[in-house]
Amino acid sequence: MNRTEFIDKMRAALTGNVNHNKIEENIRFYHDYIDMEVKKGRDEQEVVSGMGDPRLIAKTIIEANKAAGDGSAEENTIYDEYENTERQNRNHKSQFSGLSKVFTVLAVIAGIFLVISLFTTVISFLSPILIPVILFYLIYRMIQRIQG
Repeated sequence: MNRTEFIDKMRAALTGNVNHNKIEENIRFYHDYIDMEVKKGRDEQEVVSGMGDPRLIAKTIIEANKAAGDGSAEENTIYDEYENTERQNRNHKSQFSGLSKVFTVLAVIAGIFLVISLFTTVISFLSPILIPVILFYLIYRMIQRIQG
């Protein structure tokens, strides 16, 4: 769901249940919140899906508006929704940073393994050639020392 669909569903759910000013206030709040998160680099659909069902949010706003009469409970509900969303975002980020560290360690281990594998492959390939050459060279040097 994108921003427009989210806002339209929320507006439809609020219409007839709270006054026009409260509808516009809440629509503006969620619109601004989505803008702020998109400017932080998050994907719009990710932000919208993280907020939850707009009809459920609207129901909470309607119930808070009925309970408060003056709108103060509604404002607290909006703030609580914002805080819950921020808390969920922080939890997701910490989970991803933990995974990032794990993948970094795995990449380093894989790199070390690759270097060791390449080294042993080169040595095993060259040893049938190098060992006789080195032995021949050492014997040659010993013969030269003895003679001279």
